[in-house]
Amino acid sequence: MKKTLKPLLLLMVIVLGMVVFQVSMGGPATMPAWLDGGVTLDEAVARSTNEGKMILVFVTADWCGYCQDLKRGALRDARVEELARALVVPVVLDASRRESEGAMTASGLGVQGLPTLVLLTPTGTEIDRLVGNQSATTVAAFLELARNGEERVSPAG
Repeated sequence: MKKTLKPLLLLMVIVLGMVVFQVSMGGPATMPAWLDGGVTLDEAVARSTNEGKMILVFVTADWCGYCQDLKRGALRDARVEELARALVVPVVLDASRRESEGAMTASGLGVQGLPTLVLLTPTGTEIDRLVGNQSATTVAAFLELARNGEERVSPAG
């Protein structure tokens, strides 16, 4: 019986640690206004075609600390917001729950780590992606790729 309690106790300690960490960090960050449009991927495809913009998919989860850091940091940068508003139709996929539509779509995009930013053409062809917390300078340079629409400028991360 003691052998079965050790893994359970370890799991409880890990979960408690994650909860304490999230509470100490202020919980999930609010979404920057330019990302908070509630647009589905299908709607973004239609809008991007009509507006002549690329699609930016942001895959995030409430439990992901790096996702919260990205929302509090680089995604709130004035230059990042300016570029995003001018060049892309943003889509947020919430992968907080495995069964969610966001998680299933993220899986279809080949997302393997969070947070992930994927830049797509209006036809759904991937241009490039960023994985993990990034600086505002890196995200701004990434968004500049939408101006050119070049495919796979750098290897998928």
